[in-house]
Amino acid sequence: MNTRLLAMIVSTLSLSALAACNKAEAPADTASDVAEARQEANEDVADARKDAANEMGSAAADMRESAQDVEETRIEGDHKVALEKCESLAGDAQKACKDSADATYESAKARLKTQMSNSDASGTAAAQRTGSRFGAAGATGVTVCRTSN
Repeated sequence: MNTRLLAMIVSTLSLSALAACNKAEAPADTASDVAEARQEANEDVADARKDAANEMGSAAADMRESAQDVEETRIEGDHKVALEKCESLAGDAQKACKDSADATYESAKARLKTQMSNSDASGTAAAQRTGSRFGAAGATGVTVCRTSN
């Protein structure tokens, strides 16, 4: 009999505990919990946006630096090519050709420096525009060497 009574007490207590889990909160408590949950959610979203912005800013800076490195390397390559083409000339023509190649090189470096310092956060569009201008400048330096033949 004790076992039966004990089982009844345990099941009654279990049902009472389960009934308490589904009990509705007071409206004021619910409103407070909802407000707190909203506040936490808003803070989490703000933190996530801040983190994303920081990551995007870092990526943009890395891309800008990489674009600048590529352009500097291309400018140096154009300069080396122009100087090698000058080697086929002699005397004053060779000196004029090298002077022109050097001037084009310095001009291209100065334009890159200016554009990189004035570029927006992404910097990639400016680097692409810079590349097309330097290509023209490099070609001009080579053309001057050919015409001074």
